[in-house]
This record gives sequence, structure tokens and C-alpha cells, in this order.
Amino acid sequence: DERLSASHPTCRQDLVPAADLTPDDSARILRAPTTPARLVTGRASSVFLIAAGSFVTVLAIVLAIILNGQGGTFTYAIDDPMIHLSLARNLGHHGTFGLTPGVYESASSSPLWVFLLVPVLIVSSGAWWLPIVLNIAAAAWVLAAFARLPFLRTAVDDAWGRVLIAAVPIGLGLVPLVLTGMEHTLHAALVAQLLWWLVARSEGRWTRRPATLWYACVALGTLLRFETAFVAVGVALFRIRSREGLPAVREAVFVGVRVERVGILAVGHVVAVGVRAE
Repeated sequence: DERLSASHPTCRQDLVPAADLTPDDSARILRAPTTPARLVTGRASSVFLIAAGSFVTVLAIVLAIILNGQGGTFTYAIDDPMIHLSLARNLGHHGTFGLTPGVYESASSSPLWVFLLVPVLIVSSGAWWLPIVLNIAAAAWVLAAFARLPFLRTAVDDAWGRVLIAAVPIGLGLVPLVLTGMEHTLHAALVAQLLWWLVARSEGRWTRRPATLWYACVALGTLLRFETAFVAVGVALFRIRSREGLPAVREAVFVGVRVERVGILAVGHVVAVGVRAE
């Protein structure tokens, strides 16, 4: 710290015992990193609020147009959300993974999404709105990840920059993505979070948390969309570049591929138990 060096030219934080530091020196050391962190956090919060406000406003307008045009009835643009709802409903009430109770059908490539729908559908079988609610939460996650981008945190200080931030959810296509009722918004959030952690770690701003979180993110993404296993290759390349060694590369690839197999086997096991029960 330059201020500490100026007051104690012979002092170095890694050489001088803590007992030799005065209370004022210790206070300056503790305050120095926290002020920028608070500023960054505050700007990120401002970015998120602007983007989230824009997203909610446009989403509300589009929903109002849809409901007005269809006499108060909401319908999804594609049939996939209803397929997922049927799968989750049968899984929750009958223990079978399929569109018909007691009959197994491999009708979904995103088992995690189906399992996320199950708890609410057990209580309320007609919860057609559940995919939209989950997608709104996932969209908020995506915007929270984007809010931490340096150029957006800088743009929040300018009027035109705030206009740009308000346009972010529109440019990302979050509103139509949410209204599809599919798992893609949550998938985007998981991948965005993974990439943010990788960047933060590469810049030395995220060193205390274990790489287990990376693997958990890849694992969840793979259970959500099987092709996310390819993200493990990107993680492996990053870890090669960061010189974390071949064992780390093997772990990264293993997690993605293994989770895909385990996910398929787990769904198959649940289905088999359900069919036997029926």
C-alpha cells in the first residue's frame, strides 16, 4: 500500500510483524480494499436495477398484449412447456417419466428442468404459470451476471449509458425467451455464472473459493441441457492456460461427461422404479 509505505518507508506488509504496525496503519490497510469494493458493488446494483426494471416493464406489456388478444387466456407459443409440465406431473403423482402414467417415454432432453417443476405440481397440478416464474428468476440471474461487467458498471454514470443498460435485456431476447417456458433461460444463467467465475479467477479476484463450484455449475448445466458437457472442454482449456495441470483438465472433462451419463441413468432408474410401482 503506497500510503503505508509513505508513512513507514522500511515497512512491507509481508515482512513487518503486525505488532510493529500502529492502529492508524492497521486501519488504513483494512479500509483500502473495502472502499473500491463498495463502489463496484453499488454500481453493479444500479446496473441490475435498471436492467431488471426494463425487463419487468417490457415483460408486463407483452403479457398484457397477449392476455388482451386472447380474452384473458395465456398460451405458450410452442408445445414443449406443456410436455414438460405433463412429464413433471406424472413423475410427481405417478412416479413415471412419461406423458402417460405408467408408460415410460424419453420425451425430454432436460431432466433437471422436469425435476424442478415436480414439487409445485405435486401441490398444484394446474400450475401452468410455473415455467414462466422459473424463467423470470433465471432471467434475473442472467442480468445479475451481466451487471458485474466492467463496461456496464462504467456506463451507469452516463445518461446514454443508462439507456444502453436498459436495452440489455431487450438485446439479449430475455422477454421472448422467458415466455417460451423452456429451460434455456436457466441454462444461459448457469453458463454466464460459470464464465464469470472463470474470468474472476483468471484476474485474481476470486481465489478463496474451491474449483468445486465450477464443476457444480457444469454438472447442473449438463443435467439441464446434455450438450452443456461441451462446456467442460472450455473449462479444461482455461485450466490448461492457467497452468493448473493435466489432473485438473481430466477432472473438468470427467465431470461434464460423467454427469451426462449419471443424469441419464438416474432418470432411467426413477422411471424403472415408477413403472414397477405402476
